[in-house]
Amino acid sequence: MQASIHVMMLWYEINAIGLFALAIGVSRSLICINTMLSCVCFVCPLRLIDRTTRHRQETEHETERLRSSQLQTERLLEARKRAHRQRIKGLEEQVHNSVHQRTTARALKNN
Repeated sequence: MQASIHVMMLWYEINAIGLFALAIGVSRSLICINTMLSCVCFVCPLRLIDRTTRHRQETEHETERLRSSQLQTERLLEARKRAHRQRIKGLEEQVHNSVHQRTTARALKNN
């Protein structure tokens, strides 16, 4: 009977050692999981901030490019308007001179 008690105690010791080893393994796993979770909790917001910052910079760059393009287009439109007004003024002067020449020619012809 003492042998069976001795065997049972040995069995409990082996199980206790196994449970202790299992507890150490679980503890190490929990430490690893906590470390990974800390990294994820730290890195994910940084990535989000980085993406947001990059997107904001790209948007600002695109906005500036569009503003510059709009200013250039407005300047071009103003230049075309000035050229058009000058062309109209030149054509009006030609018409006026032509009418004046015809009137003068008729007046000389009638005299």
